[in-house]
Amino acid sequence: LTHVFTCPTPFQTYYFQVAAVNGAGDPGVTESPLSPLSGLFCADLPVKLAVPTPTATPTSITVPFVFANTDLSSAPHRGFEVQLEDQGAAVPAFVATRLYDSTLRSYTYAAGIITGNTYRVKVALCTAVGCGPPSDPSAPVVTVS
Repeated sequence: LTHVFTCPTPFQTYYFQVAAVNGAGDPGVTESPLSPLSGLFCADLPVKLAVPTPTATPTSITVPFVFANTDLSSAPHRGFEVQLEDQGAAVPAFVATRLYDSTLRSYTYAAGIITGNTYRVKVALCTAVGCGPPSDPSAPVVTVS
């Protein structure tokens, strides 16, 4: 059973409890007729960030997070989603990594980075509401020695 809730007023917290009922609408026999109280903060997703400017070494890609003065819609910052594309792969595709640390100011990819390959990155800002849209792809960077 699912229910979609549309927030009537942004920047408000709404609280819910759920009760199980049978097909006739009776609560039946349960030890606790109501679920624990759950809260939902209504806010927009974060805005799209500016294009990142990654740097490369022969064996790593470092992605800086630049989001000063970014509107978080009053929702607590929860981290980032970073997407990496290896343009040297047989089928290039952006692969996402979710980072649940709001104190990070950069992220370094080291595992699986191949010297001589070309990479692009995208970054999304994440709040308690969810992750915003990813940035446009960065300019390609090459891992050369």
